[in-house]
Amino acid sequence: MRRPDIRPRLGLLGSRPLTYSDTDWATVLQNNVREGLVDYAGLLAQREPLERYYALVGETGPTRTPDQFVSRSAKTAYWINVYNALVLRAVLERYPISTMYDLTLPRLEYDYTFKVDAE
Repeated sequence: MRRPDIRPRLGLLGSRPLTYSDTDWATVLQNNVREGLVDYAGLLAQREPLERYYALVGETGPTRTPDQFVSRSAKTAYWINVYNALVLRAVLERYPISTMYDLTLPRLEYDYTFKVDAE
């Protein structure tokens, strides 16, 4: 199976220099998560905040913009949010499926290629 290479859409980002913000990620969660479950159909219909967040984390992060992640908790929060966002992004690649636990999905940790923190 070919490794899915999911590239961020950098054209969604505004002017430079970029400043990390989890505002788009918060919008994704607020609009698409109910009682711990993700509304993937809703996310697919309104995916721009997720795509914009992925583009932003592709260009910012503890390595690329270390001045924006000075505390250990800021770095940890970044990586937790990024991982969860990439799970949703990976599910959208194979949608429609009912859950990220679908056994036919490639494994996020090993089978996908993402650009995060400019790497």
